[in-house]
Amino acid sequence: MTPEQIVKKQICDWLELNGALFTLHVRTFNRKFSSSKHMRAGWPDIHGVWKDGRALLIEVKAKGGTISEEQMRIIIKAKSLGGHAFFAYSLEDVQRELKGKS
Repeated sequence: MTPEQIVKKQICDWLELNGALFTLHVRTFNRKFSSSKHMRAGWPDIHGVWKDGRALLIEVKAKGGTISEEQMRIIIKAKSLGGHAFFAYSLEDVQRELKGKS
C-alpha cells in the first residue's frame, strides 16, 4: 500500500465507525464517458454525507502531495454550498475538521 492508500483506509475506517455514509471515488477510464461535461476532474477521493446531513468531500494527500487547481476549486465550491470539504494528510486532519459537527 502507498502512504496515501494507508491514510485513506484509516480515514474510511474512522468514518464508518462514526456513522458517515460515504464511498471512495472511482476513477473511470471509459472513453465513452471521459468527455462528458458531467465528469469532474479533481473530484475528491472520499465523498458522502456526514451525520449532520451535510455533504462530505475529502481529498486525501500523502505528506508532501500536490493539490491541483481542479481539486482546490471543487473544495472551495463545496464549502461555499455548505458542505464539509477539505484536504486531509492524516486521520487527525479529518477528526479535527469534523470534531463537534454531528
